[in-house]
Order: sequence, then C-alpha cells, then structure tokens
Amino acid sequence: MTQSGESLDERRKRRRSGCWYPIVWRGDELRVLVTGGGAVATRKAGALLEAGARVTVLAPELSEPLRRWHDSGQIEWLEGRYPGRAPALVDFALAIAATDDPAANARLAAECRRIRLPVNRADDPESSDFVTPATVRHGESGLTVSVFTMGRDPELSRDLRLALEEWLPRWWRQRRDKEKQDT
Repeated sequence: MTQSGESLDERRKRRRSGCWYPIVWRGDELRVLVTGGGAVATRKAGALLEAGARVTVLAPELSEPLRRWHDSGQIEWLEGRYPGRAPALVDFALAIAATDDPAANARLAAECRRIRLPVNRADDPESSDFVTPATVRHGESGLTVSVFTMGRDPELSRDLRLALEEWLPRWWRQRRDKEKQDT
C-alpha cells in the first residue's frame, strides 16, 4: 500500500492511464547517479552534463565518450556494478538505471523508492518516477521544446524532435529578421 492507501497495482494502473506531470528541473549542481556504461547511459549522462549536473557513473566499463568525460574531470566514475559498489544513494537528487541488466535496474529502482529518491529506469519507463522526453534546445533563443508521448510511441517523439531540430533554427532566423524589419 502507498501512503494514499492505494495498492501498488492500482498505482501502476493509474500511471499507465497518463498521470504524468511535466516539469523542468534546474540542472546546475544537481547530483545524479547513472548506472551503466553503454550507449543509453552515455546519452543520459551527456544530457545531464549539458544541464550542468554533477554526474556519477557506476559501471564496470565506460563507453568512449564517458571515458573522455571522466578523464577530463566532467564525471565521476565508480568502477563496478550495482549493488556491489553502490554509493550512498542519499547523496544524490536523482538516479538513472541504464544498465543492460533488468534485474540490477529493478534492484536500484526498489532501493531508490525505499528512500524516496526519484529514479528513472531506462529499460522500463512504466516503473519510473520520471522520464526524460525527447528534447530540442535552441541556444540562441533559449528555447527548449520537449516531446513526450507517455511512452506510447518513442519513434514519434524522436521523429518530432528531429523535425524540430531542423525547423527551429529557420523559424528563429525568420522571426529575428522580421523583428529587425519592424524596428
């Protein structure tokens, strides 16, 4: 039972019905644990670094980008696997389970929930406390656009992100040129 009195099955059913609250979380100095050293962990860690987060990666090995970020001091690396070399989870504001081992991801998620640490399971969005939508950032305008299909169609999210990446710079130039003409 959850604090509200609903069973975990009821909570999961409610989650699948679309009860998501979109939020933009300030990333600078946010401490985040990412488990896994492959492509998914690399993508998640890269986005967190762009947001200014302090990223710790727990993995037996690192992808080449993760290794470069570690060597340059951009991320901390704890060599090992969860739960064997687990850091103190209470030191983090968020956790991302991005290993290729669903059982390890589930163990991390369960421990995070026990201590009320928001967790994202890259392999199972339905059991995540938060998700990371497809996002486009346009530096010049400061505009950030995110696309989320509630997990129903990740390809649609990706396709829309790609279309926005192509369209947004053109739109911004046209808008800026129009403003110049109007002044």
